[in-house]
Amino acid sequence: MSPKKARLSLVVLLGLPFCEPLNGSPQVSQWETEIAKQPDNIALRSNLIREYFRLSRQDPGAEKARVGHILWLVAHRPEIPFLAEPAATVGRQGDEYATLEKAWLAQVNKADVTAPVLVNAANFFRPLAPAHSIELLKRARALEPGNPIWTMMLGEMYAFQIVGVPALNQNGLPVSVDGSKVDSGLAEKTKGMLLASGDSELLAAVVAGLQGRAGIVASMTKRRGEMDAFAEELLKRMLTAEPQNPKWHTGLAQFYAHQAESATSQHAALMRKAMKEFDAAAALDPAIASALPPSRYARIAVETGELDKAQLSAERCLAKSVSPGFRDTAIHECNLILGRVALRRGDLKRAGDYLLAASKVDGKGSLSSFGPNMMLASELLAKGQRDIVLEYFRLCGNFWSYDRGQLARWTEQVKSGETPQFGANLVY
Repeated sequence: MSPKKARLSLVVLLGLPFCEPLNGSPQVSQWETEIAKQPDNIALRSNLIREYFRLSRQDPGAEKARVGHILWLVAHRPEIPFLAEPAATVGRQGDEYATLEKAWLAQVNKADVTAPVLVNAANFFRPLAPAHSIELLKRARALEPGNPIWTMMLGEMYAFQIVGVPALNQNGLPVSVDGSKVDSGLAEKTKGMLLASGDSELLAAVVAGLQGRAGIVASMTKRRGEMDAFAEELLKRMLTAEPQNPKWHTGLAQFYAHQAESATSQHAALMRKAMKEFDAAAALDPAIASALPPSRYARIAVETGELDKAQLSAERCLAKSVSPGFRDTAIHECNLILGRVALRRGDLKRAGDYLLAASKVDGKGSLSSFGPNMMLASELLAKGQRDIVLEYFRLCGNFWSYDRGQLARWTEQVKSGETPQFGANLVY
């Protein structure tokens, strides 16, 4: 057997991706020939970097070649969006990192540096020098204070700092957790700065971070309750600073609803608190109550027995003309809300009709990946309505392409008289 065939057999046996050695890749060779003739072809150079990034774990030469192309972009086009991608970063210390670090420092220290350049540099420093990344994002916000992307990025970085994340990977995800850093001087200083801040947009971004990926880290270190309390304090400070701004009431409502999803004994109390804040927001801005999905307003109204409010919100949402990407979500979620309202009013027939109506979508966006919501199906199963739920499963199979196997398993369970554990599909 030839060495090439032997290698291919081993790769197939181990279930590993197969690719030719770097110097044997016709595509890479062709692109390198073309970039030598067209050094300003940004799309081509970006494709080369992405391909080298893919190959770097299998061929040591790929990393050096990749960094060389990144270095050209940093020197000549440091503002391009591509440099905000993971493929434009380096995941470990060494000569390649030091070379790019020097190039980026030269760019960010220029008197006429722009916000996109600062953000691209922040992306490079984020894995190995998160504190430096934060400083660069702060500078970017100072130059473009109205850009919400820079604010969200900075907010999440602060959230990671607070929950004790010492390092990130090239995708901006935590690579380790250190609970002791929650009590560090840096974390306390950051929390103090935020509590004293009047920057409501930044505080909202920090709260979003604490409820997102940083919140998962806090759960791992058994500090989730503490971080939730801090997030709530930030939201209340925003509300105190801007009492007539409905979005802070909405923010608190979403916060309580998010907590309620994982709560047991406090679930009902948190839902009532969420409804109170949504009502306060609606009093300031009536449009809040009919916000487009995935607003939690109507779901909370059902949970707290405010059935008229839930029905009105869902009906208004369905009547709106929205983009195709949101239309499927609106049809799905609002019909499920109307079905749950009908079920609580004792109308099993209408509840089942709404369940089927929720499945008659193309499945754009998250419906095709995360899948359909199963809350109404679960509630109908509790009422013995198995046939209508089985039909719902069948229709959902038309758009839930990501995991039809799950639908098949649930179908078999329902047919055998069981009630499936729907897990996260009861939430999203």
